Amino acid sequence: MPETTVKDLPENLRQLAVQSRDALSRGNHGMVIDLAGRILRPYPGCLAIRRLQREAQLKQSPGGASAVQRTKGVVAQLGSLLRRKDTGEDSSAIAKADGVIAADPWSRKGWQQLAEATGEGGLPETAVFAWENLVAMVPADKTAGLGLVKAQLNLNRYPEALKSVESLLRHHPKDGAALALLRRASIDHTVEKGKWDSDASFRDKLRG
Repeated sequence: MPETTVKDLPENLRQLAVQSRDALSRGNHGMVIDLAGRILRPYPGCLAIRRLQREAQLKQSPGGASAVQRTKGVVAQLGSLLRRKDTGEDSSAIAKADGVIAADPWSRKGWQQLAEATGEGGLPETAVFAWENLVAMVPADKTAGLGLVKAQLNLNRYPEALKSVESLLRHHPKDGAALALLRRASIDHTVEKGKWDSDASFRDKLRG
């Protein structure tokens, strides 16, 4: 399951993407969330649309979900699961995680499920995005912090991984797993930088 850009979507879904951007500019956050969900169901790796949806969710309820909203979300989630079972809709791990998040956009469980499912499902960019959202909600959560660093390292994002693990260590300064990731990120970043510097030096010599 590859990650997808908006330009690679079918024409009908590209039109929905345009409509969702227009809706966001008008402040119609509910419409953005609905349209984005319709795109993400068949193309969960369309990160641009997932980002758009999250932006709308945050603007719709910047303080997070209230207790009443969370209760409604649980009811909506149960209804969605029952409908999916009855209609034979996608019951993949990613679809289930998206269902939880659709019901409650501030569900820690939902975002962790999405991060793990997309990481295992060949959507590494989406996995990083999911871990980032979970860390933003619970900065001191060790599982979220470690998950984000590992996901960033998997994409060779060494500066970002270093920043993330240093932030995690401010909350858990003696955590062995975090310290091990710090060493790994530091070494990998140094090696990568050394390769880049060597390549640049070689190119300079060729130009000379």
